[in-house]
Amino acid sequence: MKKLSLLTVIVLAVVVSLSSCNKKSKFEQVDISSVKIDQKLYRFDKDLFSIPPDSIGDKVPYLVKKYDGFFELFTNQIIRIGSPYDKDFADRLNAFVTDYVVKKTYEYSAKKYKDFTPVYNDLNKAFRYYKYYFPEKDVPDIYTFISGFNTAIATDSNILGIGLDFYLGKDFEFYPQLALPYYIIRKMEPYMILPDAMRGWLTMEFPPDDSVNTLLANMIYGGKIQYLMEAIMPFVDDTVKFGYTKDQMEWCKENEEPMWTYLVDKKLLYKTDRLIIKKFVDEAPFTIPFGRKSPPKTGIWIGYRIVSKYMSKHPNITLRQLMAEKNYQKILIMSSYRPG
Repeated sequence: MKKLSLLTVIVLAVVVSLSSCNKKSKFEQVDISSVKIDQKLYRFDKDLFSIPPDSIGDKVPYLVKKYDGFFELFTNQIIRIGSPYDKDFADRLNAFVTDYVVKKTYEYSAKKYKDFTPVYNDLNKAFRYYKYYFPEKDVPDIYTFISGFNTAIATDSNILGIGLDFYLGKDFEFYPQLALPYYIIRKMEPYMILPDAMRGWLTMEFPPDDSVNTLLANMIYGGKIQYLMEAIMPFVDDTVKFGYTKDQMEWCKENEEPMWTYLVDKKLLYKTDRLIIKKFVDEAPFTIPFGRKSPPKTGIWIGYRIVSKYMSKHPNITLRQLMAEKNYQKILIMSSYRPG
């Protein structure tokens, strides 16, 4: 075996280094250092549970004033106890904060999220990317809350709410009592706050075209959301953005061609039957037609691959144009998608 000269070794090292740099995605190369956003964090959970139960009635006006639209969203839609202006509202709110499970859950979350800054910083970073691509869009304030296991992510105009009780770690003592399957509990971890929150916000900002409800439309719409998440969260691993394990992600890559062949051969792409669509795009332990080793939502993974090919073939198309495009058949054709 010939020995390499020092000069050859140096040249090879430079080539490898340059190759590694070139592998950096276009999204990772975006500079957001000059992007500034005004985004506040409200620890509503701490504020609410710090009120002595016998003072709840006196503090309702304070909560209404400080939290404005979020407080009504919380009481009406999240914990569903009605309007703050109802006569017996204080009693209902008091019953909620003094419930044994709710109170213990808050106490646990208060310790786990004593400092929410690391999570907030990641959310803020993602929204700076979001603002970079969509400068005309508003950025929501962040609200943390305990929902009584009702809601993980809540969105409204300028509001992004995060139910901390859904992100206490898969070993949290009360989760088994909820009778949730393991594939759900597995992802009730702090690291899932960011992708869940951003997906919740993006699906509100860019809703699907309900006039077209085929499997293909659902796949490509989900793929568009995933592609946008890749753009605004380039600092997050793909497995986290998809909610997959590494093995599940590898399974998708290895089985992309047979999955696509199955969908085409079975003539499923243009099916409108919701039961069929759910098998490929909804949360589940696995994708039933593809067997127990497959991950769930493989239809969305394929949709993401189609959208990625579409954007790669047409580099002049902006993210704004992508999200505005509701002709899913056009995206498929113009992508010239071929598995692999």
